[in-house]
Amino acid sequence: MNTVTDRHADSADVGAATVPDIALALSGGGVRAMAFHAGVLRFLAERGQMERVGRISSVSGGSLLAGVIFSKAGMKWPTSKEYLETVYPAVREILLNKDLASASHKRLLWPSNWRYLFQRVRIIAQTIQQVWNINETLRHLPARPVWDLNGTAAETGRRFQFKLNEFGDYQTGYAQVPDYPLVDAMASSAAFPGSIGPMKLATADYKWKKRKSKATDPSTGEPAYLPAKLHIYDGGVYDNLGMEPLFDIGTGKPRGPYHVIICDAGAPFVEEKNYDPGLNFSSVERLLNIMMNQTHALRVRAFINYLRHGGGGAYISIDARTQKIQADRNVTPDPSVAWLSDKDIILAENYATTLNAMKAEDFERIQMQGYQSALANQAAYPYLK
Repeated sequence: MNTVTDRHADSADVGAATVPDIALALSGGGVRAMAFHAGVLRFLAERGQMERVGRISSVSGGSLLAGVIFSKAGMKWPTSKEYLETVYPAVREILLNKDLASASHKRLLWPSNWRYLFQRVRIIAQTIQQVWNINETLRHLPARPVWDLNGTAAETGRRFQFKLNEFGDYQTGYAQVPDYPLVDAMASSAAFPGSIGPMKLATADYKWKKRKSKATDPSTGEPAYLPAKLHIYDGGVYDNLGMEPLFDIGTGKPRGPYHVIICDAGAPFVEEKNYDPGLNFSSVERLLNIMMNQTHALRVRAFINYLRHGGGGAYISIDARTQKIQADRNVTPDPSVAWLSDKDIILAENYATTLNAMKAEDFERIQMQGYQSALANQAAYPYLK
């Protein structure tokens, strides 16, 4: 039987010319997702792999984490050393001591913010800026890695992207918005229906261009029709994995020469024994969760099928039973690793989807599950080559 070895590669050993870029999909899941992804990235950093990251796609909690990482690294993607020594400790400090939910609730007490009672995404954006100290705009994002912050446009039903200098979707078109606040993009990506509400964009305030001529006015190159407003919700409504920019489930292949690593910190879908079919928020939320769960399952199955046929990458999930993954592949889990018990894994995956500050023990458990899930998958299905 093989034994897992915990090799820490120096970043200089990773030859950019001989190995493909890594494309990261960072799922939603509030602070649970932020902690889980932070642990996965800690694993990658310890093996000198952060330098290989060439593209990132994120939704909700994944977008919040990526925004923090870029901001704390001086608006560039950190090296492996920088992540371990500077960025990861900053992420931990924020998640333990910078309570986004409570601070945003307090801001709603200000009379000037009462107009945002049904558009609390604006309050979330203000709070991210002041409590997490993020003041940059889309123009400050680096060219590499390419970062897609994903929302969902209610009017078009499409994935709405915030990227370097621009935002839009292929139905509406794209607008150059280099001075658009990064915190507004992050908050939009996390604007869950009902609890936070959408970011409203007046389309007349922007100049829209299509990337595909068939959907434009031939005389101007502009969209033939634009709604007066766009309402941008949480990217997880469309794709909570954030994988669409990286992987085409129709062809079953990545959208570029990448090793795609999907980090899934979504909450588990549970049976509802006392469902109330009445016209209430919990009933609507339940139906939304059913639809999202089915879409999630289809995307995961397509990606797993790609991996089973030799595709490069990994599916790293918060519900992974790390020791079983290795045992099923005839790999002996490294005895020097204090592997989380199934009880701890259940606690990690069922941590509430919130924006509240975390207790230290919860953060450590969830980030460790991210780290160990990445480690177990590398041992059983090597994806770092």
